[in-house]
Amino acid sequence: PALPPAEEAEEAAAEEAAGAADGCEADEAPVQNSYVPNKTKLLLRELYPHEPVDGSRARVKLSLQTALFETFVVQMVTLAKMEAVGIAGGWADDDETWQALCDEHELGKLIEVALKKKLSAARAKAAQAKWPTAVARLRQGLRIARECFSASRTCAQEAEWEPRRGEGVVVKLGSGEKAKSLPCLDYDDLLYMPVYEGLPLDPGPPKYVPSGVSRLAGALRWIFMDETQDKSRIRLLMVQRLPPPPPPAAPR
Repeated sequence: PALPPAEEAEEAAAEEAAGAADGCEADEAPVQNSYVPNKTKLLLRELYPHEPVDGSRARVKLSLQTALFETFVVQMVTLAKMEAVGIAGGWADDDETWQALCDEHELGKLIEVALKKKLSAARAKAAQAKWPTAVARLRQGLRIARECFSASRTCAQEAEWEPRRGEGVVVKLGSGEKAKSLPCLDYDDLLYMPVYEGLPLDPGPPKYVPSGVSRLAGALRWIFMDETQDKSRIRLLMVQRLPPPPPPAAPR
């Protein structure tokens, strides 16, 4: 049902404040070149668009799902990519994995914070009616996060995407002059997708070789990593998949 005018204004103000706080207002889609900083947010808006009620003049731009779960979903999708979910050597893409990652990093609390601090009173009441318990809200948040994760991989590979079955395809993320044609990538994709696709990661010989030092002209022989325990799993997989140096020549 349509919100009363006072509650519409309250909800619009809540969305504007939330957008300003996280650096991405509801109607913004900043992009540059092929890099989309807020790709997960844009995907979420495509998957769960706000549907204004006939006769309503509300300035609300976000669906209830987006307003409540956005911060949680963005964090979970990034975490899934950094932990190599769905890649050999990483985590399996299943319910147990997503729950375990969420629990390890205590991300479920982001949903409850959004419920209490980012939603208007009217929308918080609607969210609690739809998902009455913290467990129900977390279950829904994880389902949406997995949905966005799958969509993010598709939109990094394909020139079109169907967010909702039977409702047409999307060929751009965002709107207006700032819209970016698919396929498009965000920073996390630059790490995740090469490993997911099994692309060759050989950097080739160094571009600069000091005069008289021929041993640097071949494949990488040594890779030093500082603070390895703090590196994400996807970075470790990238290093592990670098080709080994060629075997030494047999003695004559």
